[in-house]
Amino acid sequence: MEKILIVDDNPEFRKSLTEVLASVGYKVDEAGTGEEAIKTIKKSVPDLIISDLLMPGIDGFELCRYVRGSEKLPNIPFIFCSGFFPRKEQHELSELLAVDDFFDKPVDFDLLLSAIKRNLENRHFKDEKPAESNQDFFSNAHAELVQSKLWSAVEQEREQRDRAEALVIQLEQNLVGFVAAVAKAVEARDPYTAGHQRRVSILACAIAGEMGLSDDMVKGIKLGSGLHDIGKIYVPSELLVKPSLLSSLEFELIKSHAKVGYEILSGIDFPWPIAEMAYQHHERINGSGYPRGLKGDEIILEAKVIAVADVVEAMMSHRPYRASLGEMPAVDEITSNRGILYEADIVDCCMKVFDQGFSFEKEAPADK
Repeated sequence: MEKILIVDDNPEFRKSLTEVLASVGYKVDEAGTGEEAIKTIKKSVPDLIISDLLMPGIDGFELCRYVRGSEKLPNIPFIFCSGFFPRKEQHELSELLAVDDFFDKPVDFDLLLSAIKRNLENRHFKDEKPAESNQDFFSNAHAELVQSKLWSAVEQEREQRDRAEALVIQLEQNLVGFVAAVAKAVEARDPYTAGHQRRVSILACAIAGEMGLSDDMVKGIKLGSGLHDIGKIYVPSELLVKPSLLSSLEFELIKSHAKVGYEILSGIDFPWPIAEMAYQHHERINGSGYPRGLKGDEIILEAKVIAVADVVEAMMSHRPYRASLGEMPAVDEITSNRGILYEADIVDCCMKVFDQGFSFEKEAPADK
């Protein structure tokens, strides 16, 4: 049974090719790196090698150099499979390195099987070259290809990465636009709290920044706080604008917005726990919040930040049943309940933000 060595740092490609080769009767060895391949060759010489080009450590060039430079291995057919080397360079590459065949990824396995069969049948008719001559030949070829022609493959990879990064930025911008549109839709039903989610988002981000949270977590908090009241779209608008205090039954209906928000958002695959932020922003660390009575570390950090920003903004803004309470009562609320209802570190950072001159009028654009 003829044995083939597959060398590729992509385990999925190795698995797929191994299954194809085994199904037609070949014995297969696998290696994830050039170093592993050399160890495998020293233990048991293969009848043919299929290798990737770009791999960490010893790459396909160096592996081919090793094989062609060995007195024991000069006639082993060598096939490259690569997704990064330009087609126009492949013929020259094959001549310089005496590679028997070159296949682009994704590989057509039928064509590859035909090439394997042909190379195995012809391997005994190939001329052998002195090992020393091969070493010089491959040193020069490898240096030329790696230092010049391989850069075109590297540039292609960089371009693909740049396009991917641009796409991520575009998606993030679209997501921000979506959040703003949804927030406006919710707030359109409640003119008294127009801009509430946006102002909570601005304060929550300022607190998160003062806490030294990562840029990625701040992005999540910005989006989560911008959607934290999305569940109010389920609440009858007459309750949202009621000019008097709510009855217990009416308040229970208002409280349902946290769960409804979770149900709306949980169906969207955000890269942050946005649905949980909406679900938990009325929870309190002593367990007295709603809707689940979570406490302590059961509440995610993002929701704890939003909770502080939410209560401060709410107290400082006008409501149908009362005028704005102002900054001092809001500060008294979070400081007097520091470590009881609200996370101590978050309260401290909120106070630092205000001490540094934060105000909604200065930070937020005028509501429309």
